[in-house]
Amino acid sequence: MGVWRKTGASLGTALVLILSSVSGAAADDSDSGSVAQASCDTTLRIPGGGMIGVVPANTGSGSNCILGVGNQGSAVRALQDHLRICNSQPVSTDGIYGPQTKAAVEMVQRRYGATVDGVYGSQTRNAMLWFGRNGCGPWSRLGIR
Repeated sequence: MGVWRKTGASLGTALVLILSSVSGAAADDSDSGSVAQASCDTTLRIPGGGMIGVVPANTGSGSNCILGVGNQGSAVRALQDHLRICNSQPVSTDGIYGPQTKAAVEMVQRRYGATVDGVYGSQTRNAMLWFGRNGCGPWSRLGIR
């Protein structure tokens, strides 16, 4: 019986590794598949200001970061502001990435042709509209790298 448990565990581990490598290849194009990105834990100022003035960021990697259900704080609040003001999403600006924020991100992803996974990351960032000094526009117009 002890041998079976060890063999069963080894087979189970191998199966998990095989399945994760297969699904990982398909997920590389989505924000949730971007395992190299750190969680957004702060904000960056938009050059020239704008009504909102900040965008989600990570202390170490700048604007290259992800947010998902369970995240909280100023980065989530900044995302919610941009979702509401420039992307017409009825989301509260409460700083909590819950079901409402996830649904808003999914709608934006669907609208702009990004992979629909409900996770904010570089793909969603580049697809959605942002409020800068000249109103709403693409990420590239903000002057943030």
